[in-house]
Amino acid sequence: MLASLRSGGLFGETTAASASGAWGEPQLAFGEQAAEGKLASSLYAAHSVAARIVPGKRYLNVRIRGGRAFVDCLPASTPDAVAEAHTQAQHVLTLSMEFRGNRCVASPVPAVVEPSFNENFLFPLQDEESPSEIEGMAPLEKLAEMNIPLHLVVVRESSLGTSTLMSSAWIEWRKVLVHGRLSLNVELKGNDELQLPVGLLEMDLEILPLKMPPNPKELPVFVEYSSLMRQLKRDQELTSGIEARFHAYAKAWWNDYTMIRPLHQNRLIQLFGKSERGGRMRSVCTFLSPLRADRCLDSPLHAARFVRLIPYVKDTTVGGSRTEIWHSPHTILTRRSGDVEDHALMLCSLLLGFGLDAYVAVGIARDKGAHVWVITRGDAPTSGEGHTIVCWESLTGQRFELDTSPAARAVAAAGLSDVLDSSPSTTASSSSFPFLRIHCLFNHHSFYANVQLHDSLPLVDWRLDNPAAWKALNERAIEVLPRTNPIYLRHPTIDARKTERELERSLREMIDQYRREYANLSTSWSSDLSYVLSPALSSYESERVTGICFGQSEFEQSIKRTVPYQCVFKAVPFQFTSLHPHLLFASMIQSRALQDLLASDGQELRLGIRCKVIVYPEDFCAVWIMVASIKRADDLLIHAHSTMHG
Repeated sequence: MLASLRSGGLFGETTAASASGAWGEPQLAFGEQAAEGKLASSLYAAHSVAARIVPGKRYLNVRIRGGRAFVDCLPASTPDAVAEAHTQAQHVLTLSMEFRGNRCVASPVPAVVEPSFNENFLFPLQDEESPSEIEGMAPLEKLAEMNIPLHLVVVRESSLGTSTLMSSAWIEWRKVLVHGRLSLNVELKGNDELQLPVGLLEMDLEILPLKMPPNPKELPVFVEYSSLMRQLKRDQELTSGIEARFHAYAKAWWNDYTMIRPLHQNRLIQLFGKSERGGRMRSVCTFLSPLRADRCLDSPLHAARFVRLIPYVKDTTVGGSRTEIWHSPHTILTRRSGDVEDHALMLCSLLLGFGLDAYVAVGIARDKGAHVWVITRGDAPTSGEGHTIVCWESLTGQRFELDTSPAARAVAAAGLSDVLDSSPSTTASSSSFPFLRIHCLFNHHSFYANVQLHDSLPLVDWRLDNPAAWKALNERAIEVLPRTNPIYLRHPTIDARKTERELERSLREMIDQYRREYANLSTSWSSDLSYVLSPALSSYESERVTGICFGQSEFEQSIKRTVPYQCVFKAVPFQFTSLHPHLLFASMIQSRALQDLLASDGQELRLGIRCKVIVYPEDFCAVWIMVASIKRADDLLIHAHSTMHG
């Protein structure tokens, strides 16, 4: 869910709120459930509270009034630093909030010490689709039992397209139930191991709708403070007790596991992961929940491509050492990047949402050492002889199918190399298969550790219900653990066709300037040549998704019919995830093939360029660009002859 309001403008200034002041009726931009396909980061529509609130339902209104002491945004002070700052990119701060799977995104503001956040977010405290006549408005005492915090993420974004996670915070909102309104100063801490303060956010909370007494002499009380504090204490004790019992159980489970075989102590059994919530260690199963794309992604193959487009960023501490903090889907999507664990968790959650028997796998990968990836199991044949196992590399989107039939295992044991098939249409030898050993598997409700003597993938027994092959954690112990809220993916908002035209125009101008300044050449563009490049770019993206190349013959035929007699066609393709034309051209011009193409000259030289933008959920993009030329063959010979003499 997305809701946002820019203060001023259409609705004028809103009055800063306090716990005892007059709030009036704030103007909101209230988004719909992402599952209904109406969540968009760039769409901010203003509506009144009365127009957006469903009768008989309760809502939590959150107003962000501003920020203070964002020390990481201090301006440069020395003359040298000021001069250097003029050459650097501009930065903005983006704030996102999540509650019960609904997300709100604030308008970006300049990254300064006192950022001017001024936003209103409206979160439903009840399911909007439930009939109000049956359920009615939830009593505030009942809402006090809702042990679900607000999750707030602040990201610093660069005009060059990079982003840095500044803080991820969880806010206990239920104290607003006492008086119906509450002002908070939320201290934001860094996302590194030091957890140092990075800023302060001022916000107001309000329960809507709520009938307030006219001109009260003192604040009304809707829920007794002492009663609420007892509820909060009970929830904290319950959560702490559940986690403590699970830690004790996991410790005993680990001791039993290492007693089975001494070499088990050297296997990578990832029972816990360090969460972004204060660095607390949580069961790895709690980082997963089925994630439904709801018309954003058509298939598991598209889900793998989507995760591939999320930039990979290696999380490091001060000094460069690697830190393993596992992030929630809300943080990954707001940050717009993630480490290898983040990619695997996101892909596994999506595959679970598609109904697949998916697991995050921990083991050893070729040329990478310790690694995490995703595994899906197909149904075992009726004879009960083995499952079809597909390994998904979340960083590249590639799939590798593993034949686990008894015959294939016998071949693998004999040391033959044709047991592994690279999905979907090519064959890979054992030297090209990226995954070597499997030590444990887990998803949102199960955890299995490999107890077999052999941990090589072709030799592993994949019957997870076989206690002689896998040692499982008790699923009931996993089920009761607190876990990450499931969220919905946001539908794309970028106009792909408009973006393609703008990119082509900008890149043509840069190519014109490059040829004019570096070779004193003029440029003639061919719209016909540019047009016939489109099928190749579409084919490239389809091949990335499905692994199958199609349309090659038709593309070759169209090129032959477009290129005049005794002329030569030359093209250079590129693939990016950025939409910044200057960054794209700076990367493209590093290609020697493109340099040679742009250095070409001749009376009948024609250039063409085509961009293809495929927009995925959350506005992640696959950007394909092809630059091509048509040139007479005799001009090529003259150019080659002059180059040899030079």
